[in-house]
Amino acid sequence: MGPNPSTSPPPANPARTAEVLRTFFLDHPEVQLSEAGRPLTRLGGKHTGYALHPDAQKLVGHFWSPDANLVRRILGVHHQGNQRLELDVLRLGRTRPSRLTLSTAHAAACAGPDRLAFRQAIAASAQQEWRGWSLAPEHGATPERSPIQRFLYRRQKQLLVCVALDGESSGSPAAAGVLTALAQALVWAEQCRQREPRSVLAAVRLILPPGGETWLRLLRPGLRVAPPLQCYRWDRSAARLDPVALSDAGNSTSVLRRVPAANDPGAEATDLLARVRSHCPQATWETSPDGYGYIAVYGLEVVRESNDPALAPFVFGTAGEQTPLLPATDDLFSHWLAAVAMARVPGGHRNLPLYALQPERWLAHLLRHDPSALDARLRSRRVYAEVPIATPAGAGVLDLLALDQDGRLIVLELKTSENLEFPLQALLYWLQVRQHQLQGDFERLGYFAGHSLSAQPPLLWMIAPALRWHPKTHLLTRWFSPDVPCELIGLNEEWRQRLQIIFRRPST
Repeated sequence: MGPNPSTSPPPANPARTAEVLRTFFLDHPEVQLSEAGRPLTRLGGKHTGYALHPDAQKLVGHFWSPDANLVRRILGVHHQGNQRLELDVLRLGRTRPSRLTLSTAHAAACAGPDRLAFRQAIAASAQQEWRGWSLAPEHGATPERSPIQRFLYRRQKQLLVCVALDGESSGSPAAAGVLTALAQALVWAEQCRQREPRSVLAAVRLILPPGGETWLRLLRPGLRVAPPLQCYRWDRSAARLDPVALSDAGNSTSVLRRVPAANDPGAEATDLLARVRSHCPQATWETSPDGYGYIAVYGLEVVRESNDPALAPFVFGTAGEQTPLLPATDDLFSHWLAAVAMARVPGGHRNLPLYALQPERWLAHLLRHDPSALDARLRSRRVYAEVPIATPAGAGVLDLLALDQDGRLIVLELKTSENLEFPLQALLYWLQVRQHQLQGDFERLGYFAGHSLSAQPPLLWMIAPALRWHPKTHLLTRWFSPDVPCELIGLNEEWRQRLQIIFRRPST
């Protein structure tokens, strides 16, 4: 939770100002920066970040993104609110202060009339091209502002479930949008079959913007073959629905990286790790998929090797912060470690941002360092975390990849909050692992060296707290192919303190 707007501005000392700024970024993954009412840039995406530097009892803030590079001396906090932070700043070389405003950067939702026009255009085109099918208005209504629109068509005793994704505002469809549309379509199809058991579900159709079919082609081998899953591309300029063949896989090859070489800490990193452990005894030295070394506290990266070792060998912070670790910033670093030590502990306060941040990485840390807590078959076996896999639809990161005592691969996907698309995300990674297994890539690229890998299909374990599973998960996993050996594992709510299994059952 952010600070109360009625709180009086904190004293303008570097450590306190840095704490206020850091807390705002931790509370808000995307932040819009404006100065004197003029938008400057947005932070929170790839290749964005910030760093802090004390200078003569003031704080210098460096903010960067692909389209901006800003340096401001922060004189103090003018206003501190839940959704807005105003700073009195001074541009370098200027004598007159200005006002730098940080505000939450929510993507602007499309207006209702735009969504309504999209829905009407889809319905009109379908009426012309899908002869014999009539729209059932009682089941077709969806919120006008939603980018995903549902349609139910009838033809005698047959049903046709259709879901359309409006990608006009977002350009090429991201995985989240397509997976959400597919998940809603499959769940809704199951609900329609349960509601009308005497009707026959003829097909499930998805209408996607260009490029969306790539995700369906990747997922199709892991889903049941009947009823058929069909895809249409919406041609907005021609107001036409073009069928897309999902059997044409095209270039469906994914790319698996070689196991990164262990980045053992040198003398300087070892001393730094000892200092961090004096505050956080559970801190560990890790190697990222990109090969750089970092210090983590229950999966949260708090210090990492710098991209510019000539400036400083290490940087610290999280949520985009990359403050160089220098003698001038040592006091800020000490305050940072104290904040992590207070919040990032089992049984900590749930409302502290550093406690709640990146819960899946916390869970992955526990399972990676003690896999037997989940299953005795994983005892003393190597577990790989954050395995990067690139597909034609984009790059992704597999949570955990393990090996059981019989040499069988296990794909472990984690979630700590309700998410309807979770099973489809897990299935996508399972399919990629299966492909690389059949190609012999794991042995060739150095995974599980010294162990013989079984030819059996990998196991898929989806893991989440028992009370955090989406209530419609079972409707979605009914669509999984019987060739996918999948289990759902429910954990206790207080898994950070002691991990226990509440239930374990097959997905279907």
